[in-house]
Amino acid sequence: MSGRIVIGSQFGTTGWWWVQDNLIATGKMPASNLKSFGNFPLAISALMNRQVDATVYDTPPTVNIISQLDAKIIHEIDTKEEYGIAVRKDDANLLATMNAGLDLLMNDPYWDELKVKYALVGA
Repeated sequence: MSGRIVIGSQFGTTGWWWVQDNLIATGKMPASNLKSFGNFPLAISALMNRQVDATVYDTPPTVNIISQLDAKIIHEIDTKEEYGIAVRKDDANLLATMNAGLDLLMNDPYWDELKVKYALVGA
């Protein structure tokens, strides 16, 4: 398969692996059509400079970075990912501060609005 679409993604991210597993490994796209970048802004620059035809990355940062560009999201891939916050085990003060902040957010009625707005199921 020759493949015409060139996809850009940040090396090692979930999006990059999705392309590897679902497009390259299945023969839908040749490996040479995946352009790997050290960070996602470089992939977006390549998109805007027509060096790649599309990019694959997480939705929230993609929405943010393309908000002022002539680009749009055409499809979202459900990877069943969940986000987490990591804190060093020995940093009890930071952990307490983070937990207090999360408690404040999650007990505010605005949290329910955010869950609906961003389709945060089970949050």
